[in-house]
This record gives sequence, C-alpha cells and structure tokens, in this order.
Amino acid sequence: MQHSRLLSALALFLCSLLGGCGADGPGPSEDAALHDRLVVEAGSGIGIMAPDGNQRRSLAIGSDLEQALSPAVSPDGRRIAFTGLKTGQLDLYVMNADGSGRRQLTNDLAQELDPAWSPDGNSLLFSWTGTAPSSPTMLAVIGADGSGLRELLLDGRGGEWSPDGRRVAFTGVGSRARGVYLMGADGSNVTSLREVCGSECDDVAPRWSPDGQSLAFTRLLPDATEAVGLMRADGTGARLVLPGLFTARPVWSPDGLRLAVTRLVGGTARIYVVTLESADTVSVSPAGAWEFVSDWAP
Repeated sequence: MQHSRLLSALALFLCSLLGGCGADGPGPSEDAALHDRLVVEAGSGIGIMAPDGNQRRSLAIGSDLEQALSPAVSPDGRRIAFTGLKTGQLDLYVMNADGSGRRQLTNDLAQELDPAWSPDGNSLLFSWTGTAPSSPTMLAVIGADGSGLRELLLDGRGGEWSPDGRRVAFTGVGSRARGVYLMGADGSNVTSLREVCGSECDDVAPRWSPDGQSLAFTRLLPDATEAVGLMRADGTGARLVLPGLFTARPVWSPDGLRLAVTRLVGGTARIYVVTLESADTVSVSPAGAWEFVSDWAP
C-alpha cells in the first residue's frame, strides 16, 4: 500500500513538472473550480481575477500556442474552453480551471472561435469559418470531449445557449442582416430581434442574463463607436447602459446585478464593472492595461 502511494505521488510530481498529465490525466479537484472570478484575455494568455481586480493570476496555456482567445468557463467552474492560435491555425481547446490537462478538440484549417458551454457542461457551441474567401460562417456544436461535431446554422456567429438550454442567441452574418437573433437549440425557428428592436439596433455579441429574461449586447453606433446595452429576451425595451467610448463585450455577474465590460481608453483596453441599478462604474484594470473580459465564472 505504501509503495502504491509513493508511486502515485511520484506520478503527480512528474505531471506537474511536465505541465499536466494530458487528456487522460486526472480531472480538476473541487478546490480548482472558479467561483465569482473574471476570466480575461491578457496579453497572449488567459488571466483570472476577482471582480474587484485583485487576486490576479495567469494560466499556462502551453508554450506551443501563440495566443488564447475567448476563454469560457464551464457551468461548474472546473474547466475553461478557449480558441488557441498555433502557426496561423485557430482551434478549440479545453483545460482544467487551473491550466492543467489541456485537450485539443479540433485540428483543421478552418477558424473555430467563440466557444460557449451548454448549461449541462457536455457540449460547446462555437463559430466556424472556412479558409476559402467564399466560405460561410456558421454555428456548430462539439462535445466537450471532442466528439460529435455537427453543423447547426449557417450565417451566424458568437452564439450562446439560454440558461435553460432551449434557445440560442447569436449574431447574424453573411446573408443575415447584422443584429441579434434567437433560435431553438436545434437550429429551428430563427427570429430576428432587430425587427422588434428597430433599424438602429445594429447589435452583436448577445449574452444571456442568468435568469434568461434579458440580453446584454454591444451596439455599433453610426459614429463608429460602440456601446453596451440591454434588452428583454423578446427584443423589446432596448436601452444603452454605457454609450460611446468604445465600450464592448459585456458579461454578466452570476447574480445578474452587474456587467463587466471592456472599454478602450487612451490606447489601453481596460475592464470596468458596472452595477446596473445604480449605474456605478468602476475600473478593475491597472493603468496601461491591455486586457479584455471574456467570461464571469459562476
């Protein structure tokens, strides 16, 4: 028994030296799960921090990757999906929340971006674009273990499942007028919220509120700036929360009371947290930062 324990300890030590045990290694412990943490694109990697900007740390994504994009936390906080850039190729990866156990899910010449977890944590919705100039952009689904890749819908990107898993909100591209759309989780019953909201609703990157009643979005304004807004899930009641100043990429706090956004200010990209009821807005990035918020761990 003692010999077996020594071997197990040695194996874990070697795994840590080598940067993780790989796809077949042990999963993350409960202690490694992320709770109420902002997940950001920071430099070429992934950063984790408390909502007030403190307790910062960086995750190792692997020396073979040039950049990590769009990190997304699983519903249980134990895994992170992201797009990895390697020699010009954009593929999907999943790793434990502490940066160990990285697994590559796709390996092709297409561009796979914007992974979003299903509410049960078993699948990822993502955007797929081929390499040919005429290649469409589509929404596709893949199992969190890399199995079961399937196409879901043409001319959509940046999709996210509703909290109950019944609907998907996404941005129209290609043959669809740019704006926010809804559809069933199986790709059926596509509806345009732009038709409800109005022609001024040039909106992208919708994110569901935790209760599924609202959508946060980025609006592209006529003066070439961007603003963050909110609308009801049926497209009514749209309003801007943080107009102008190139404010974009809203993500919800787990309690639905705040938004974290990215704002371009004086040659920097800084993260702000806004309390919706009071409109109080606080910067949580250091001066001179260049970081983009991507998710808020539950």
